Amino acid sequence: MPALVSLAFCQAATANVSGTLTYSYYVATAKPGTAISAALNQASPFRQGGKVFHAYTKWYVNWHYHWNEQPDGSCRMDDVQVALDSTIHLPALVNESDEQHTRFMTYLLALRRHELGHVDFGKQAARAIDAGILSLPEMRSCAELESAGNRLGNRMLDQFRHQEFEYDVTTGHGKTQGARLDN
Repeated sequence: MPALVSLAFCQAATANVSGTLTYSYYVATAKPGTAISAALNQASPFRQGGKVFHAYTKWYVNWHYHWNEQPDGSCRMDDVQVALDSTIHLPALVNESDEQHTRFMTYLLALRRHELGHVDFGKQAARAIDAGILSLPEMRSCAELESAGNRLGNRMLDQFRHQEFEYDVTTGHGKTQGARLDN
């Protein structure tokens, strides 16, 4: 049964950015004399392009804003609220020996640190969206302002998702950060 742990956070730099971080765990069963990676590979629900991943992070940024329409029909941003919801999926190893437990905990710590790096990209995106939308100049109409706000938000999401992809390439999905099991 997956366990869920949820943490709430608020960014100090931008009071209108809030969010949650949830941890979810899938269970892998260790077998005596068998590599930990084999147990994780068998149990992991995360497969893409013929590869098995032992952890996965998903983040989602949502934004809402309010504008102030002027008597001449022009419009300016009044308030922006941005929420980031992130979930980190990690393995939980059961039935492990003491030696397997020690190795797994070292791996899990590095894996968690790598996945928190993914969450950081979501936080950066949320802050950039908050600051960017709030700083939009007054526009001729509220429809134009709304469209500009959504374009900016989506452009920021694309930019930070690309950076997140490069993060995985650069770190070998966490291997250079110690998230590796050499069996």
